[in-house]
Amino acid sequence: MKTVKNQTISYYLNLYSYEDFYLLDDFNAILIRKKNNQCFMVHVRLINQKLYKINEWPTMQFEFSNYQRNLVINQQYFKIFNEIGSCEALYDFQKGTFVIPPKIWDNIAFGLNNSYVKNFGGVLVSFQVESDLLENDVINYFNPLTNQMMQEIFKVTDGTYYAIITLDGKIKNNKIFKGSSFAKITKIIDLKNYDSLLAFKKRCQEVCNLKKENLKNQYQKKVELRNNESISPYLDYEVVEALGLKRNQ
Repeated sequence: MKTVKNQTISYYLNLYSYEDFYLLDDFNAILIRKKNNQCFMVHVRLINQKLYKINEWPTMQFEFSNYQRNLVINQQYFKIFNEIGSCEALYDFQKGTFVIPPKIWDNIAFGLNNSYVKNFGGVLVSFQVESDLLENDVINYFNPLTNQMMQEIFKVTDGTYYAIITLDGKIKNNKIFKGSSFAKITKIIDLKNYDSLLAFKKRCQEVCNLKKENLKNQYQKKVELRNNESISPYLDYEVVEALGLKRNQ
């Protein structure tokens, strides 16, 4: 391990290669580094003039310069954004642990000037539940009227769920909320009635899958009732005949 005389991490980082970096404070930084064609975020800390790796996790490649915002709150927490620009995780760089790990919530919101942290004692998280998308959930068919290949995709979305996650990583009061926005809540769910958040999500997805299969069955019944060569439930050929047009095959 190399040593340096300068006591700030900025000087030390100049001696190493990385794709990009973000300074958390004088002693902590997040690097983006490549390893075996995979990008990683690496939390490094300067301790007694030596740089140590505290934590590491895979990430999609991007540049911190794309995010013209302060990624640190309360001089302790680092906001981690995904490739589509949504904050998906919160990392406590003082402790070297995740407050909110990636891939659990679709988005983490902090409010204007971190108002959620001040008002709610945490951050506002949200996720959506939708049905699985299988190969047979997509149907392609030819429309003779427009001479186009059409596509029907069977998918059911269960809406958006919200919760407040405290800065120690707990769901506040063990409650989640359903609504079109956090200002328009229509349902409150007590997670004590479920084994875990994952169990609740799984149950919601099962319901979505059942609704999706019902939609597919209704679609198939319409096709069967029409009893022609088309797998479309719409009056494509009837419109062609009503207009006296030639059928395009």
